[in-house]
Amino acid sequence: AVPIKTRGVVYVVTEDHDLEAAFLSAQSVKRFCPGLAITLFGGAREHLLCPADVFDDLRPHPFVGTPPSGWSHLRCLAAPPYDDTLYLANDTRLLTPELRGLFTLLDAADIAMVETAPDISTLRQHLGHGLFDSGFILYRRNAATAAWLSAWCELTERNRDSARQTPVPASGAVAQMSDPETRR
Repeated sequence: AVPIKTRGVVYVVTEDHDLEAAFLSAQSVKRFCPGLAITLFGGAREHLLCPADVFDDLRPHPFVGTPPSGWSHLRCLAAPPYDDTLYLANDTRLLTPELRGLFTLLDAADIAMVETAPDISTLRQHLGHGLFDSGFILYRRNAATAAWLSAWCELTERNRDSARQTPVPASGAVAQMSDPETRR
């Protein structure tokens, strides 16, 4: 018998306002895709919104020695509870039942992402080309995506450490930006 693939949505929260946003987003997923599993990383089981029938699985946030940052979701994505996972940013709202069909993209690729909107990314405006939106990541659990997520996490932590320096070093994608605060 062929094993049945597990598919689900993952949210990551670090603060109560993140949890409230994730709850609303997860409600929209449940409304259009009932039965699609949803895992929440970082939600406190005793929080009023967690016992609701919206999150199917609550998992601790895997902080490793450092408090969570805006990019700490990468550590959670590296340990997906599903074969095929869709990570959604907490402020995402589902407006169509077409979400289930997106998982078929993984028949042809290990990872699918969307492009950022031109008007919301400072880095995109400075670079002059498209960037991927880290708030919508569809991916398959395998060695290749695990390696990619691990490398992305390491690069993000290295960039975060650089951004804490004064002045911010001019390196990588921000090298051509003359203003140190813009590089930050």
